[in-house]
Amino acid sequence: MKKYLILVFLLLRVTFLSSLENTIDSLQQALETAEGEEKVKLLLDLSLELKKNNPEKSLEVANEALEVAKDFDDVELRSNCYSYLGMSYRKLRKFEEAIQADSIALELRKKVKDNLKIAESMHRLGNNYHRLGQYKKALELYDQSYDICFEINEKEFIIKNLRTIGGIYNVSGEYDKAIEKLLLALTFSEENSDIETKAKVLNQIGAIYFRLDELEKALDYFGQALTIYKEINYVSGIASAYNNIAVIHKNFGDYDLALESFFSALEMNEKLGYKKYIAYNLGNIGGVYFSLKRYDEALDYYYQSLRIKKEINEPKELISSYAEIGQIFLMKKDYVKSEDFFQKSLNLSLKIGTKHQASKSFEKLSEIYEEMGNFQKALEYHKKYFIMNDSLFNQEKVATITEIETKYETEKKEQEIVLLTKNNEIQELRLHSQKQIRNLLLILLFLIIIIVAILIIRYKKNKKLNEILQEQKTQLEKSKAEIEDINKNLEDRVEEEVKTRRAQEHKALEQSRLAALGELAAGIAHEINQPLHSIAFALDNLKLAVEDNDADEQYLNRKIELLFKDVERMKRIIDHIRTFSHKQTDIENGLFDVNESITSALQMIREQYTNHGIRIDLNLQEDLPEVMGNFYKFEQVVLVMLSNGRDAVEQMKDNIGREYNGNLSIKTEQHNDTIKVIFADNGVGISDEDQQKIFNPFFTTKEPGKGTGLGLSIAFGIVDEMNGSITVESSINKGTSITISLPLEKKENNL
Repeated sequence: MKKYLILVFLLLRVTFLSSLENTIDSLQQALETAEGEEKVKLLLDLSLELKKNNPEKSLEVANEALEVAKDFDDVELRSNCYSYLGMSYRKLRKFEEAIQADSIALELRKKVKDNLKIAESMHRLGNNYHRLGQYKKALELYDQSYDICFEINEKEFIIKNLRTIGGIYNVSGEYDKAIEKLLLALTFSEENSDIETKAKVLNQIGAIYFRLDELEKALDYFGQALTIYKEINYVSGIASAYNNIAVIHKNFGDYDLALESFFSALEMNEKLGYKKYIAYNLGNIGGVYFSLKRYDEALDYYYQSLRIKKEINEPKELISSYAEIGQIFLMKKDYVKSEDFFQKSLNLSLKIGTKHQASKSFEKLSEIYEEMGNFQKALEYHKKYFIMNDSLFNQEKVATITEIETKYETEKKEQEIVLLTKNNEIQELRLHSQKQIRNLLLILLFLIIIIVAILIIRYKKNKKLNEILQEQKTQLEKSKAEIEDINKNLEDRVEEEVKTRRAQEHKALEQSRLAALGELAAGIAHEINQPLHSIAFALDNLKLAVEDNDADEQYLNRKIELLFKDVERMKRIIDHIRTFSHKQTDIENGLFDVNESITSALQMIREQYTNHGIRIDLNLQEDLPEVMGNFYKFEQVVLVMLSNGRDAVEQMKDNIGREYNGNLSIKTEQHNDTIKVIFADNGVGISDEDQQKIFNPFFTTKEPGKGTGLGLSIAFGIVDEMNGSITVESSINKGTSITISLPLEKKENNL
């Protein structure tokens, strides 16, 4: 069922992206003939469509719309342009520029007196200050937006403002005000029959009461949220509510109820397949058993949590798991194992720079060594603990000073923005006036230069001096002409050199692609040979059936259908190879599935690798988000990596001279906003010196005639086009691991 849901989601996504591209194309076509205010509106529509996937281009289009709108005396049109500029800047996380654009939009909308748009601009402006941590200014704007929405009875926007205001009061520690605003949001959500929002507000209120240590009230609100989530079957909300309720029961000391709720949350997260939250739930269950001093059961759940955290590569969470397990062994007085886990926690803390965790590990290790009687090491780690604490204290002081300086600079800029918005129209008039004055000054300067030149000519009456000046002038003009000729020749040579270099790069890319295509021949032959055998067999059957008069209509239709399926399979293979072999420079980039590209490449070459006695292991993470790039170019990268891995394995086999199992592996995984593709082999490896050169064009470690030195260089260029990176880890006679990191498209965070 889950696979079908994923398939439906992918089809809907493809449909949406296709629809989005069609919309953008339609707008661009309409812009070719549009003029005046219609052109401005079309540009704004195009900016909005581009905002999610191409915010830089969205910003460029919004600026173009503003330039066109300045020619018209339409305040509302210009206000929309500035508002769209603000949205693009916010998408790019340029909040100060967004503040400037939204401030101008707000002033212009006040002139138009459109209350809903005024409230919208205030909310967006408040959002910018909120993101910069200027909560006081953000609250002022949110309050003003709320007042306007209340007057015009815009309930959805009222709730949005109240939830945001409540969130700020919660962060700043003004819990009574936060609860007041959220209770008001709760009332409006009930009036608006928005039960999902109601559940989210109840959850927010419960979290505040939990902070205030009013656990009974917190439990009540979390319970109400849970009831609503169950009614609307909102699984992630159910899991979150169960987890919150479990934490409260644990604080009450009701460990049985806490375990029951944690297990319920675990069940929901397992349905959703959220490994990260499954690991959290397992760790929380272990924590309850630890509080009950049932250390063996606690240890079992901590180990389960640890295994999942290793799977999903969560370093910070691994640190806490190591520390939790180390603490259990410390309680059991198994100091050797306790030391081992706290040492793992310490090493990982130092590696990723979490000094607070490192400080705790130093302290615990000092305690362990003291219990073991190793007082010298206990003293050593105790000193490290104090040094780390001093370092943390100094960092906090520096961070506080930096924060104060940042706030000061931001307030200065805020004042400048206020002045800018109030005097915007005046400045435009001043600029126009300054242009006129500048033109007048240029004319006067030109007249002065002419008068001075006339005076100089009259003054220089000496004939000999005039002849010398004339001769120098002639020589200067001649030199100037020569310099111009040299510059022109130089420009022509540079242009020719650039063309030559591009042709060489294109030729290198084609050579690499054709070399990869040559290596695919065996796999292609196998893939086509199988359906050919099926066709031949089916035709033999048909012939015998016809000769024996056993070929009725139903039999013929079934056999013909089988023949068409085999023909269609061969057609798909040939189309894929034709697309891969075609020049790919004209193929546009787009979103594609990394796993699908890898699988497609493997279909063409797996057979020949099997014939070479090389096993290929696949470990592809499911449900990976799509990345931006070229599907077929990335296939070429996969083929390059596999080809190099195969050569390394075969060279290892030759060196060993005995039975040797060659192995290649491909692994994909998501890490935050990055997709990682890891190619590994157990071949001869690469020396440290050669690792610095392998991506250079024409560098190869293979024998003459066995390698062009272009494969990795081309692969590096393709990955770089996708804004990705490649890293190499290798040891001689132990193998090589190459990791390709590809960034995901960023999504806008909504309030």
